[in-house]
Amino acid sequence: MLVLLTALPTIAALLHVRAELSREVTARAEHGVQEMSVLLAWKLRQLADGTHHLLSALEHLTHADDLATGRCDLELAAVQRQHPYYANIAVVGMNGDIVCSALSYSPGVNVADAAYFRRALEVDRMVVGDYRVGLITGLSSIHFARRFMAEDGEVGGVIMAAVNLDRIRQDIAEFAYPHGASAVVLDGNGRVLARYPDDEKLTGKAFRDHPWIGAVLGGTEPRVTEAVGLGGVRRLYSHALAFGERDQAIHVYVGIPPEVAQAAFDRPLRTSLLVVALALVLSALIALRGSDFLILRPMRQVVAAAERLGDGDLSARTELPAAAAGELASLAAAFDRMAARIEAKHRELVSINEELEGRVEQRAGQIEAANRRLSAVISVLPVGVWLIDRAGRVTEANAESRRIWGGEPPRRVPDEATSVLWADTGEPVRPEEWGAARAFGKGEICLRDELQIERPDGSRVTVLSSAVPIRDEAGAVRGAVVVNQDITEIKRLQVTLARQRDDLDETVRARTTQLEHANEELRRNLAAIEAMDAALRRSNRALRTISQCNHALVRGTEEGPFLEEICRVLTDKGGYVTAWIGLLDDTGNLKVASRSGPPDCRLPEVAAGLSETDGAVPWQQAIAARAPHVVHDCAAADVAPAWRDEAVRCRISAAIAVPLIVDGQAIGALSVYSLDGDVFDADEMDILQEFALDAAFGIQAHRTRAERDRILAENLGHQEKLRTTLIDVIAAIAATLEMRDPYTAGHQRRVADLAEAIAAEMGLPKGEVEAIYLAATVHDIGKVHIPNEILSRPGRLSPIEFEMVKSHAAAGYDILKDIAFPWPIARMVHEHHERLDGSGYPRGLKAHDICQGARIIAVADVVEAIASHRPYRAGLGIDAALAEIEDHRGGVYDAAAVDACLRLFRDRNYRLDGERDMPTKRPGRNPQAVH
Repeated sequence: MLVLLTALPTIAALLHVRAELSREVTARAEHGVQEMSVLLAWKLRQLADGTHHLLSALEHLTHADDLATGRCDLELAAVQRQHPYYANIAVVGMNGDIVCSALSYSPGVNVADAAYFRRALEVDRMVVGDYRVGLITGLSSIHFARRFMAEDGEVGGVIMAAVNLDRIRQDIAEFAYPHGASAVVLDGNGRVLARYPDDEKLTGKAFRDHPWIGAVLGGTEPRVTEAVGLGGVRRLYSHALAFGERDQAIHVYVGIPPEVAQAAFDRPLRTSLLVVALALVLSALIALRGSDFLILRPMRQVVAAAERLGDGDLSARTELPAAAAGELASLAAAFDRMAARIEAKHRELVSINEELEGRVEQRAGQIEAANRRLSAVISVLPVGVWLIDRAGRVTEANAESRRIWGGEPPRRVPDEATSVLWADTGEPVRPEEWGAARAFGKGEICLRDELQIERPDGSRVTVLSSAVPIRDEAGAVRGAVVVNQDITEIKRLQVTLARQRDDLDETVRARTTQLEHANEELRRNLAAIEAMDAALRRSNRALRTISQCNHALVRGTEEGPFLEEICRVLTDKGGYVTAWIGLLDDTGNLKVASRSGPPDCRLPEVAAGLSETDGAVPWQQAIAARAPHVVHDCAAADVAPAWRDEAVRCRISAAIAVPLIVDGQAIGALSVYSLDGDVFDADEMDILQEFALDAAFGIQAHRTRAERDRILAENLGHQEKLRTTLIDVIAAIAATLEMRDPYTAGHQRRVADLAEAIAAEMGLPKGEVEAIYLAATVHDIGKVHIPNEILSRPGRLSPIEFEMVKSHAAAGYDILKDIAFPWPIARMVHEHHERLDGSGYPRGLKAHDICQGARIIAVADVVEAIASHRPYRAGLGIDAALAEIEDHRGGVYDAAAVDACLRLFRDRNYRLDGERDMPTKRPGRNPQAVH
């Protein structure tokens, strides 16, 4: 009895530990199966999200043009080949008829009775249907669908994608399950879409009446429960919603057997209880002779360890010596082994939990990697792509977007829509009209808006803009994707192509009219089919000849080669034996301008050498009548004997001469000879007459061009003479001025030479260099208003006299301003004493208010003035002059002109006239040294 009493606490502790561990294991098992169902639902949701993005991207194919031309079918077929797990992708009209499909289909296929179709028309988000066998494919599938808007803003129909159930089976089969686990995917009506382990016999069967499944679909069952599954096995099941809502959704159920969770501690606990029972029997025997040392003390240690274990201390042990003997020692050892196994199982459960957490973290990493891949793809797309968040902020934009906008795109939509215009009207797009704003603000899908974007530099580009909202699983708008394609060049090419097409149509109409005339003639002469056929062949040959003539007319640059090419075309392409063109000279005689044919046949030369007194010649008769003249039988014709004899010798049977008319006057004739006598009917005559008109036009064009070139050459000669005269006049004025001021004789010439050299060193155009030279030649012309005694005075000038000298710049401007120089000569003379810092005269101009020519002349004038002798002082030398402009480079004198001047003297050994007589040392500055 004592043993039994002492064992009761141990037994109670063991039972308490068992209850606590059972609850903990059950909670961990429920948590694990919940995580498995959530992960599996997340995996299936990725499939749904990918389908949602695909349907949004394909909405541009729902336009009437794409549906009518079959482009929609071709593109859907290409997409379905890239994603074979879609059984089909199709566009459905408002009445339920299939109007476009990736797979071929029979007319009359209708899905109006499908719940997913009706629901998609009602809501502005993607919906999921239930289990169906495809009407076109015959495959088991589940349908995703969303409505699209027609061009009038109303709902136009539904675009749907059918996912093959093999893809869902593959997704759930790839998942890692514990032993004995099962998973099932159901549609909103409780039909089995896929099951693990795979059981195809259950696919498509409805289990809505199943007690537990029906309760979960009805929303009354908790997420985790223990129930009998579809296979008749009791498991711990967890439910998760993968996509959709209520009866139009995809549900995921994952179950694990309860015994898998309980096995972690049931076996070691049963073993421990058995050991305790045996120990009690042994203890009863020992109790007969036991003592406190043998029973009570070890029993207290066992009870204490059991209580610690019950309180959650999994490291609790009896701490009895391993070498102790007796039943209580065995009981303690068994208890320690049981506690060790419980602790090991606890570590195992912790490891499983960490593994599940790792899987969740791995999935999160995969999502982040997918986002990075998306950013990489967007960055290399040849179109501009933005991503906009729910607040209208542009969170990502690729390089093409920045190129289109001429910088960064708007930071927020639609606050910065002021630079967006409608392409057809040029009117600004109001913020509420912008597709980007409508996509994220109202959830609208806006496709193919033609807009113009005004860049910061003022240029404009035309873009084809589309915007699609981004929605979450609940259908709420979370942002938008905006795609802008630069179609500026396409628009320009469309205008060019339209213009070229109009030109081509006009040419075709003109040629078609000729062919219609020929065909009408054929219809009127059915009795002579064979003759008409021959005439048609000749007409076609003549048309080819005209085409070649037109090519020669376009390519030709000189009259002689052009006429030679015309004659060659008539013989090579037209099939005639000889063709020649004769032109009338000033005396009225015909000269052979070009010919093609056998060189031993001299008929062209003979014909050209005959006059009216020698007898009739075809070309003379054609010019006289201003109409074609035909000879069908040369041997019997009433013509000049010399012409007839040469024609017979050359075996020529028929001939035609067509006058060349320019501005109503005959300038010559085109003559064509044939070995066949049955030629030159009415149609062929018309064509050859047109050929002659083209030839006459070409002759006139070449002569007009030659006359234009001659007149242009004469005008250039006159301009050059005028320029030379102008230069001579300016030189004479300068010479006259220097004769009046002997002390500065040669000053203007030296300044002009140096200014010209500086301008050339700066790389200015030749015309500007010449203008600067001429302006420098007369830059002191205003000194004619200053008395000679002031200009030539050897001493220092008074302030009044110096002011008179300073007036010469304005006086020079007044003298020259009314002369129509082709260059701004007067302005350069007016400003050559202005300085960059405003210290110059007469107007105190600064920096770039002074023209470039004046800035260059100022540098040359200062250098020459300092280096040369003056009445009031000896020349200071070139070193002093260069030091002056170098010291004030950029502040007083133009930096570029100073640099060019320094290079001339220091690097290119430029010398002023008489420089060898100038000082080389730099004396102190003279206030009047620089004019």
